[in-house]
Amino acid sequence: MAKKNTKTTTITIDELLARRQAVKDYSVFHSDLFNTDFELEKLSASDVANIMATDDEEYSKYGQLIYNSCPYFRQKELIEKLGVENPYEVPEALYGDNYAELFMFGNFILERYGFTPDRLEKIKK
Repeated sequence: MAKKNTKTTTITIDELLARRQAVKDYSVFHSDLFNTDFELEKLSASDVANIMATDDEEYSKYGQLIYNSCPYFRQKELIEKLGVENPYEVPEALYGDNYAELFMFGNFILERYGFTPDRLEKIKK
């Protein structure tokens, strides 16, 4: 039986604080489709996990993530002008058939909380 690698890497306080700042700076998503930056608000990790744990379709989950994370998508006037009944449909209504960027946006948000695609698969199992 192979011995498990238990070596740990030490980190300085300055490195730790720099990494913490990098996470804080990870709060703007650049949309190529709209050629603009969307600022994001912090969600609780449990809210993110709850959204991703639902049985909804993936694009619906991503719509909820984007809607809840981005104040721009929650503007009452935008919701009214798009004519969506469910506010979580705002991102999908804006992105239309461009699901690639919608998923890139959602993945950007997930990565902010440490939820990478491989980690999500592990969580689902």
